[in-house]
Amino acid sequence: MDISKENQGGSGGDHWKMVPRLGLGPGAQVKSQLQKGVIEGYLPRPNDELKATGNKNEYKCNKFKAGSWNVGTLSGKGLEIAEELNKKCVTVGCLQETRWKGTAANCCRFIGQSDCKYKVFWSGNREGKHSGVAIVVADKWVDKVIGVQRIDDRLIVMDMVVGKVICKFVSAYAPQMGCPDEQKEEFYGKLSLVLSAVKDDEFLFVGGDFNGHVGKHSDGFVKVHGGYGVGVRNTEGLRLLETCVQHDLSIVNTWFLKKRKYRHTYRSGRNKSQVDFILVRSCDKKFVEDSRAFDCVEYQHSLLVTTFKEIKLNGYHRKNFIPKRRIWLLNKRENAVKFENYIAGSWEGCVDNVEDTWERYTRCVLDASDKVCGFTKANSRRKVTWWWNEEIRKVIDDKKKKFKEWEKESTNENKEAYKAAKKVAKKAVREAMEDESRKVVEEIEDGINAANGKNKLFRMARQHAKEKKDIVGGQWLESGIDRADR
Repeated sequence: MDISKENQGGSGGDHWKMVPRLGLGPGAQVKSQLQKGVIEGYLPRPNDELKATGNKNEYKCNKFKAGSWNVGTLSGKGLEIAEELNKKCVTVGCLQETRWKGTAANCCRFIGQSDCKYKVFWSGNREGKHSGVAIVVADKWVDKVIGVQRIDDRLIVMDMVVGKVICKFVSAYAPQMGCPDEQKEEFYGKLSLVLSAVKDDEFLFVGGDFNGHVGKHSDGFVKVHGGYGVGVRNTEGLRLLETCVQHDLSIVNTWFLKKRKYRHTYRSGRNKSQVDFILVRSCDKKFVEDSRAFDCVEYQHSLLVTTFKEIKLNGYHRKNFIPKRRIWLLNKRENAVKFENYIAGSWEGCVDNVEDTWERYTRCVLDASDKVCGFTKANSRRKVTWWWNEEIRKVIDDKKKKFKEWEKESTNENKEAYKAAKKVAKKAVREAMEDESRKVVEEIEDGINAANGKNKLFRMARQHAKEKKDIVGGQWLESGIDRADR
């Protein structure tokens, strides 16, 4: 899938820029002169993910991966789900049975930690006890989301721009076998309306739990079914196949010959089946490179991941960190005194040449700033959740260990040991979150009358408001020449 992207980055190499302002020497105007005459260093970092392909503006990034996963519930599992998706390098994931309530435009939030952070767009019902669907997007792709349409608690649609192609992702959760036929007809009716609204030049990806068996072979559905399914076809599976024929879709995970354990998407005891599927247009099937299921600990459904061929982007790279002098520290009286004393002690006086005098003075002021204020530092690429600690890690690892033992030997003793470990882990996480929340509140209350306390409170409020926005990137318009123009 060849997709181009306009160059959004800056120049490479070391770049130094100085905007001097003529001053009278050390004194009251030093701080003002420093603010308007700062040298900023542009320090590019090597990008490990990108490799040159001959053209200096063209790079190859990691293969684009999208997935589908019935998670059972999102409550209390945000960190685990984000880590699992990040481990499989999934950029966009369609989740089912989230059990979160709400269908408003602000039904979005971040899960995970900084190195595996995802934004969740969900659609549920009023109770939040059953069904619910969501789409998660990797943090670095959030600003490419241009639209979210919440149909109901079983369908959600998201539009995202990749290069100049609009990709439409649909997360679907079909009614179970025991539900009334009217409910199933309503679901497939809404799904057909969504699929019919997709334009010819848009890329379509449908991931969902369709609660049906399409069968092992492609009998009668050669263009839809690849012939590598599981089990015997039932009524729900037949309905899905007919919908695919109507909209010229292919079931991707039936087109690849895999071991049976990589085709099974649902496990309940010793019973295994294939009920989760990924659909793409038949004409786009050539872009799919692989599709398989990954068994996940403590989840009945497997994570179904589809890998697309390498995406070519023009000038796609991370933003380089630019260190800046922390001149705002001069607002404190003690720092201002140190700053003036350093300049007074290191100033060597003027010379006959004006340019040499200005150069000597500028260097003196900048050296004083480096000594007193220092530079900003880049954020760490490996961070942990705000309430995470070593004790939490131990109890979580113990819970996973107990679950694997129970899965290996299905005895009542192992089951009770896993339940006890799970209860201990939930209690430890809850207590850690309460302790850290209490510390933050106390810190804000202690400094609410000071400037730093108010600033921290305002930053938290702004961050919360930003996270609750569906669309945080720029506006996009469709044109006849390009598929999407910014």
